[in-house]
Amino acid sequence: NAIIFEYQLLVETWNKELSHLYQGISDDGSCIEIAPTDKEWKYASGSHIVKPGERFKWTLKIAKWSSCASIIIGLLPNVNDLFNVTQPKPLRLMHKWWKQGYMFSGVSGQFAAYGQNIKKNGMYAQDSTFAKEGDVLEIDLNCNEGTLHFIANGRDWGNALVDDSGENVELNKDEELRLALCV
Repeated sequence: NAIIFEYQLLVETWNKELSHLYQGISDDGSCIEIAPTDKEWKYASGSHIVKPGERFKWTLKIAKWSSCASIIIGLLPNVNDLFNVTQPKPLRLMHKWWKQGYMFSGVSGQFAAYGQNIKKNGMYAQDSTFAKEGDVLEIDLNCNEGTLHFIANGRDWGNALVDDSGENVELNKDEELRLALCV
């Protein structure tokens, strides 16, 4: 586990420049504390950029939990205006994210690609999957195969990019993607 953690830390940390101004990011970038001080969305971005043709896996763990309405995990195109931390209303930025990338709600299990629900009623995972202390979420993006898996506490919910009829939704293989998180 230490080797895996060290490897993950070498290639992915929380990006201080592209995260909401109120976030507490540890000195080594491995941990982020999101304090729900008001009803405003708080957001953070990863540092690693997944390039076309790459495969990357992220592992997120909720070490401490205080009541939040939602956790949104996204993979967004590496475009500067999607990470504008000077924007006055983070809620506006979150809505922009929902329309511009691949977004998964850890609490409700909904998934959308570029604002479009892929599954009936947007339901990808059937229950709260990443919403309490100790929960672990792995995100496996394979740009070559065009697959995106969310694995919550060891349960793989399957390729998020397959719709209800079994058809694959095309992953834009020319895009560079970056991890994003909203609470």
